[in-house]
Amino acid sequence: MTVTLTTIDLGEVCSVIVKVRDPRDDALVDATVSVRAMPPGGGADLTATVAKVRQGVYEALFAPDQAGTWRIMVEVSGTRAAVEYGLVRVRPAPTVT
Repeated sequence: MTVTLTTIDLGEVCSVIVKVRDPRDDALVDATVSVRAMPPGGGADLTATVAKVRQGVYEALFAPDQAGTWRIMVEVSGTRAAVEYGLVRVRPAPTVT
């Protein structure tokens, strides 16, 4: 599994790209992907909306409600079950002058 994370500004939607491959490096056909975002300092987790982009590639979207470093948990079930964690940095919203 490969997970691509980004740094965003507060108020933007965060995109998490998940690529799921089998041992031969072919796209995994029967995967189920879920993504949970855990806010900095605790609080309620956000469940991302996950969509299949193409075979073996998924995109999860969520809208962070606070700045800071969010912990992301990506879980894949199916033939090749796995869990991976990553971090997304959410910067405070830019100040307009």
